[in-house]
Amino acid sequence: MSVPPARTGELRWESNTGGADGFRPLVIRGRASLAALRERVAAERAAGTPPRSIARIASDLTDRIVLDVWTAVIDDLRAAAEAKRGSLEQLVLVAHGGYGRRCQAPYSDVDLMLLHSPSLVSADTSVAAVARRLLQDLFDIGLEVGQSVRTVSEAIRLARSDATVYTTLIEARLLAGPFGPDEPFDRLTRDLAGIARRGPQRLVARLCEARAEEASRYGASTALLEPNVKRSPGGLRDLQFIHWLGYVAHGTADAAALVSAGMLSPRDAAVLAAAADHLHGVRIDLHLAAGRSADDLTRQEQQRLAEERGIAPAPGLLPVEIFMREYFRHTREVVRVVETVKARTLRRPQRSSWVTGILGHRVDNRYLVGPTTVAVLPAHRGEVAGSLAAVLRLLELSQTYRWPVDDDSWDAIRVAVGAAGGADAVDSPLPVDVCRGFLALFDRPERLGSSLRRLHDIGLLERIIPEFSHARDLLQFNNYHKYTVDEHSIRAVEAAVAHGASKGWMADLWRHVGRRHLLLLALLIHDLGKGYEEDHSEVGRRIAESIAVRLRLPRDEAGILAFLVHKHLVMAHLAFRRD
Repeated sequence: MSVPPARTGELRWESNTGGADGFRPLVIRGRASLAALRERVAAERAAGTPPRSIARIASDLTDRIVLDVWTAVIDDLRAAAEAKRGSLEQLVLVAHGGYGRRCQAPYSDVDLMLLHSPSLVSADTSVAAVARRLLQDLFDIGLEVGQSVRTVSEAIRLARSDATVYTTLIEARLLAGPFGPDEPFDRLTRDLAGIARRGPQRLVARLCEARAEEASRYGASTALLEPNVKRSPGGLRDLQFIHWLGYVAHGTADAAALVSAGMLSPRDAAVLAAAADHLHGVRIDLHLAAGRSADDLTRQEQQRLAEERGIAPAPGLLPVEIFMREYFRHTREVVRVVETVKARTLRRPQRSSWVTGILGHRVDNRYLVGPTTVAVLPAHRGEVAGSLAAVLRLLELSQTYRWPVDDDSWDAIRVAVGAAGGADAVDSPLPVDVCRGFLALFDRPERLGSSLRRLHDIGLLERIIPEFSHARDLLQFNNYHKYTVDEHSIRAVEAAVAHGASKGWMADLWRHVGRRHLLLLALLIHDLGKGYEEDHSEVGRRIAESIAVRLRLPRDEAGILAFLVHKHLVMAHLAFRRD
């Protein structure tokens, strides 16, 4: 691999000892080391080294480059007597962010913080001189550097006010400088832990809010057809987010320790480890192909990576669709663990549960409705989790009263369903109470999308409509869709329901639609025929006929459902060709 060229506008430290290209020997050596680092990463990837191990190798090799520059800067300034005696020895160099976690991709940013005592800046110019030279030389070498210069109190003040700053510092590493009790790095780590101890619930809420804001900027869905490997839901940021929550709740980000603390199950830890290797591998491949930092998994890159991996096509599925199914499987599992961990770290205080028990009212002697949620009575959670009809009744109550399902109740159902492999049998037609419970959700559709997502997330929607299993994580490799088939289907339902709350002619039309449950059900299943070799509307018609039998629909409604699914492309034809 060739040495990367200098970028336009780079800062350079000129000297009489510089080479023909104007760089000092230190920078030339560093550029060669950086090129060797990227060659090493490519070689390790080709050899099948686990991606997380490659990320640690890249971090360690980056340490060598950074510390080589650091040592040279300190030695040069000491020799030039540009600092007072002993002041340079008080400076501390800290790696933070992904670099601090030793999770470097070949073109990742290098986040550094220079810690110093308040007296140094006023005493001499050593801090400014070190910061300027360090940043200049690392940029000239070819690294993208994020550098800050702070005292410990400044860093802590920023961490208290900004959740993003807090998270980038809690996994910081000491690279150079004094270490020990009451030294700057020790004070920094101690004070960061103190922030978590003094207000863990408030800090967790701030971390969740910051992560939600970031995820919303990158699609707010694991089913985005062109996701960002780092920041989209289920990506690398969510893996980090789980460790941040673990640090706040239990004082550690170590996965094994979080399993011992009960925050993660052994299965969840294994799921996260597999996802981390998969996502790091994709990100490394994106960086190496682009020759720069690149985290967007575009359609072009998806095709290239599928071809590079030698994935063979399957009946009705392209290699790229198979590749992305695997990708979405990992990100979906990550989001599942994130939601479980959030529920455990944001549990309501005991007082709130007591108020709910006093002010809420019981339904069917199993559910507690109000004043702000719909919950399952703790003594009946196992019973409800083991009955698909009972789970549907919980969701129906949520839609009827327009209150969300209690987090603790749903967490118990999710865990029980996952451990038992599901609830009722999936005979066809379905039991009458299951059919009645599922179709009841479509009668009060204001929160229907949320209910369908809950069922889909834990695998119960597939027990009602088995064809949804084929649609899960199924890529739509065309220019007309933004999400996978399952996500697209649920969003179609949500878009239709939204018309009822809007104004204008579409809202008027919606309010006059008869048997809206059939229209919503047709929207939910309209694309389930995709991923087969035959035209998907023809396959969809047969699927609709099967679902109608399964849900015990009357014959006339079964005909309407099959017609809507079979002819759903007519609407697209009219929209694109006739206004």
